[in-house]
Amino acid sequence: MTPKANQIIGNVTPDYLASMRNDFRYKDFSFGFMLDFRKGGDIWSQTMSHAYTTGVAEITAANGVRERAIVAGKDVMTNERFVMSDGNGGWVTNTIETNAQDWFESGGVSESYVFDGSFLKLREAYFTYTVPSHIYSKIKGIKRANISLIGSNLALLWVHKSNTMRLDPETSGVSSDSRGIGFEQATVPSSRSIGLKLGFSF
Repeated sequence: MTPKANQIIGNVTPDYLASMRNDFRYKDFSFGFMLDFRKGGDIWSQTMSHAYTTGVAEITAANGVRERAIVAGKDVMTNERFVMSDGNGGWVTNTIETNAQDWFESGGVSESYVFDGSFLKLREAYFTYTVPSHIYSKIKGIKRANISLIGSNLALLWVHKSNTMRLDPETSGVSSDSRGIGFEQATVPSSRSIGLKLGFSF
């Protein structure tokens, strides 16, 4: 069969976004965190494409595929159905064998580099200690003081299983043109920040 160009291979729009924030207090201590969740939104990954082709992605060695002959649809891309001609104008399930190097070096098909952009993140967290008033009571004007440890973009807790390299779906946009949405290209993990905050009320 002749490959067709310009085919739809995904939908970049997430099904929905959600956040949850929790705050707790005990005596002079308080703690809080916020989780961010995204469901859906397909992303085509150049990082996956290059990593699969060069054999550095973990999936290229999964289930011993490098040590034996493989069949598309049975040993790789098992969620897809591959067919071949039956010689009479019909189609039957693919049984053609190849090896992992030829399969991955060939570049495969574009769909194999599309992952579901769903994720769960620990977006931020804080731990605050309210300083007892007797410590600063002699300092005129200060009515309240606290010290906080604050972190943001702390952890990517979960991604969809199709995101085999655990790429951050939020760092996928790298281009200012129409490719910027749903197109990932050699991105790096988002920066994590942790800081100390002193707070005073006068």
